[in-house]
Amino acid sequence: MLPSKKLNLSNYHTIFDSLIPRDILSQDYERDYLARRNLLQARAIITVIVSAMLTLIIQLVVDLYLSYKHVKLLHIAWPFSFIGTLICAGSFLIYCVNKFPSSRVYKFLFCFLIII
Repeated sequence: MLPSKKLNLSNYHTIFDSLIPRDILSQDYERDYLARRNLLQARAIITVIVSAMLTLIIQLVVDLYLSYKHVKLLHIAWPFSFIGTLICAGSFLIYCVNKFPSSRVYKFLFCFLIII
């Protein structure tokens, strides 16, 4: 069992480790190859999901800003960007519910929707 560590904001792995299930984190990944592989896969999935969500948020904010500046074509474009953001968030939710505990996925999605 790993001792509980405080969240260290200088290392992004410790921030994302709060989203990884405890059974993966509690394995002895320093000695066991499969446990190390599971931990790296979980970190990769979390990193991809968080970076995709941030990219979609930035795209949505830029589209809204440009439509506010009265660019005629972007009055039509930002609703599609918003719908695309929601579709991607939903697909990530469906994928993550199978991989991670649903309470953590719902908490992450709730925080994401608050940011939007």
